[in-house]
Amino acid sequence: MQNTELRPLGAGEILDRAVTLFVRRFVPIVAVLAMAIVPLLLLEALIAPGSARMFADIGRVLMSSNGGTDSTAAAAALARDQAGMGQYAIVILLSVVVRLLMWSAILAVASAAYAGATTPFGTAYRLALRCWPSQALVALTFGIIASVLFVPVIVAYAIAIAGVFGLIALHAEVIAVIFGIAAAIVVLGGFLVIGAWVYMTYQLASAAVVIESMNPIAAVTAALRRGFARQTWWRTVIAGLIVLTVTQGAALVFAALGILVATLAHLTQLSFVILGLGTIIVEGVLAVFVVVFSTDVRVRREGLDLLAQSEPMSAPA
Repeated sequence: MQNTELRPLGAGEILDRAVTLFVRRFVPIVAVLAMAIVPLLLLEALIAPGSARMFADIGRVLMSSNGGTDSTAAAAALARDQAGMGQYAIVILLSVVVRLLMWSAILAVASAAYAGATTPFGTAYRLALRCWPSQALVALTFGIIASVLFVPVIVAYAIAIAGVFGLIALHAEVIAVIFGIAAAIVVLGGFLVIGAWVYMTYQLASAAVVIESMNPIAAVTAALRRGFARQTWWRTVIAGLIVLTVTQGAALVFAALGILVATLAHLTQLSFVILGLGTIIVEGVLAVFVVVFSTDVRVRREGLDLLAQSEPMSAPA
């Protein structure tokens, strides 16, 4: 990717460049991700082994005959494993901490790779340690922003529900159905648009912390400015929808594969392996996509020079 052409890219081109770069730099990207993901999965297997058995339990429930002894036993096993998931909160809390660290490291590696450079493994994680407090503040800030922006949509949802029941009370069932469908489309669309925009704007801020060495306030300000710009607002929404569709779709595929393998092989530990591989692939493609997208936004708004972008990652820690 040394001679990457700097020009405004279409959504498909951004995704294509992300996948291409992920394939070309597969080993260093996977190594950085595995450093964080593998220990988390091992910890989960030790602290909350029921989370792995749940895959096999769900598979047995789905494959058992309705109402049969096998189905009842599988459902009971699933209930037991769910009841023992309290300790899983420890894994979730630790994964939040580690993910922020991992995310900075993978952004450093992916950004340098996009510029045709290389960031050593150790350098990436040393940079990630320095960036962790800033990343935590950025994540907290966008959590608050999301909460505020979703309030009108939630209010609209409540009004829509009240309107449907009001029409039913007036015996206008047909109108209630039409109104309900229209309101559902509007509310769902609002959630998707706002969610996609907030998610990708957060990613712009997160990338700014690592790639541009910005402090949290500067990173959030720059991301909001870039995300709100007239020529990039809808691109940010579209990019967010692409990311959410691809990542959630891939997560469902790997979850289904984990259920199938755990059920057929009667070896619940395989579900951890499948989930680990799936997480590494999804996170790797996502990180490179974020780098390419943030670069494209900066090209459009600020006339970015790509070599200057790689300097923070290339400098010794």
